[in-house]
Amino acid sequence: MRPAEDIENAVKHMSFAAGPDMDKRLWKGMAQRQHEAQTTIEIRGNTRVWRILMNSKITRMALAAVVVGAALAVGVERLTRTEPEKTYAFSAEIQADMALDLDPKGAIPLQQPEPGDFDITWDGENGGTLRIMPGSSLRLCTPSKRQPRPDQALLWAHSMLAEMPDSTTTSVSASQSRFAAILTSEGNLAVIQIGEYDENKAQLQWQVEDATLPGYGPAQVVTLAHADSENPTAQACAIDFDTGQTSVIPANVMKATPEALLDWLQRHGIDAIAQVTDDGGALVGTGLAVKDLGPHSWVVARALLVRHATAGVMYESRDPVFCQQGSSQRVHAFKTREGSIGILQMQNADPSQQTVQFRYRTVQEGYPEEVELPPIYQSGDYLADLGRDVLIYAGEHEDRFPQSLEEMRDRVDDEAYYQWMIRDVAYLGARVTTDDPFSLVIAYDRALLALGKGTNVLFLDSHIEFLEPKELEKLGLPTSPEESELGRIHQAAKYLCDLGRDVLIYANDHEDRFPQSLEEMRDRVDDEAYYQWMVQDVAYLGAGVTIDDPLSKVIAYDRALLALGKGTNVLFLDSHIELVEPEELEKLGLPTSLEEAVASRK
Repeated sequence: MRPAEDIENAVKHMSFAAGPDMDKRLWKGMAQRQHEAQTTIEIRGNTRVWRILMNSKITRMALAAVVVGAALAVGVERLTRTEPEKTYAFSAEIQADMALDLDPKGAIPLQQPEPGDFDITWDGENGGTLRIMPGSSLRLCTPSKRQPRPDQALLWAHSMLAEMPDSTTTSVSASQSRFAAILTSEGNLAVIQIGEYDENKAQLQWQVEDATLPGYGPAQVVTLAHADSENPTAQACAIDFDTGQTSVIPANVMKATPEALLDWLQRHGIDAIAQVTDDGGALVGTGLAVKDLGPHSWVVARALLVRHATAGVMYESRDPVFCQQGSSQRVHAFKTREGSIGILQMQNADPSQQTVQFRYRTVQEGYPEEVELPPIYQSGDYLADLGRDVLIYAGEHEDRFPQSLEEMRDRVDDEAYYQWMIRDVAYLGARVTTDDPFSLVIAYDRALLALGKGTNVLFLDSHIEFLEPKELEKLGLPTSPEESELGRIHQAAKYLCDLGRDVLIYANDHEDRFPQSLEEMRDRVDDEAYYQWMVQDVAYLGAGVTIDDPLSKVIAYDRALLALGKGTNVLFLDSHIELVEPEELEKLGLPTSLEEAVASRK
């Protein structure tokens, strides 16, 4: 009887996981039924290992049915870990005048506590307030301005650790903040989220973990050869992520039964092997739990969040980690059988050499978080807010984005956010509308380029990506602060070229006389950003000039570019533009710095 269509579709797309005993049964069943499955591509070398280890480009229904049948017959076994998680999560209802112990060994709300036994309590002040117990040694902090998103609350709490020992805050009203961070007397960090509440009770969720931020060990770049049972190689084709060791699988093992091959891989702690096809290649996990984090996450995949992302991943994946030729490689969090966690990213697959290359790094308690990461995260938060704000602006201005970020001045209350916006953001949204492609870049943080790792980029659909230099280059974006400054110079040169054309047209309409001031161009300019640049950044020297004057006469220069200390663009009477360095500006009698230019206006 044909199964229901929804069940069949579900089976086609399922990934399953198993422990060692179940693996043997599944692999044996798959090996016995290989003749029933038809490959959809030709795979270089023998397909036996490929078919055994992964649910790949084989007819998915036939193979999935084998796995489903075995799973239903014997059940799904969880991966085991030798090290316990260092994070504890709880939820509980706390009633007014009751107390709650945040310690993982307690975590039970009780009435009539002894003084000092418990950590927090709840009362009806201001509609519902969370308090630390009187006389407690705990320290409490709450968000001062912005409320963190639930998925970012842990990061916010860790960012407050330096301030917490000096905090004098003893309570938080739920109407003011739904989050609180508490440094416990044992030195742990508790992060509390207040759910539904009233004066009499509140539903709380909280996590308790080590107050030290985990970091990554050094990044490792590994090249593995194709694991081919017909033509075994003397090159390493397998890796143990716990130790970092690569291994050669002996020829007799490669040619052995599926059970024997799996036994050997497990005994030697192998977490993944390499497979190569004419289309590319992949890593195939053996007892490895994997979670896709998306593209462009390598730099900003914080060890803390990777640890939490893998905490709930209990089953190994039957899906390989592919090298996606011609596109950005995705980043995956992983967890081994022994409990090590980390991230990995494919880099290259070479069918001619029969190799795959990838990089990985593991979360290690002994390595602190990289010091340059917090500015990247702060920038990402600000850029996400900017994406929201310019979309709101567009919604109120016929789907048109602001011509410049100065137009956002009256919409921004947070001065630090606005100053970051004006100081650090390279804005590319002028003349953009919401009908443009979603992949269009709206802005990027040019200040972050100084770290040499890349920068955060805002796209039209409001998503943020941290792009490394090679990805920035593909998009035609600067890869360093110097290149970013050159981009500003080139944009200013384009505007100055347009100005040279426009004042010549004006002169042609006014008996060969140039305008007395650029304000006379108001009715001739439709582009507001161009006009605002004209009146704000341009030093205009064309008053009283006619087209009969010497062609070498300076008509205008960009005074804003002087702040870069590299000179500025100069417009001459014949309409040509030159980037003139400071010593040449001095010879022309022009200011060599922004301060001189401002003084000359006065």
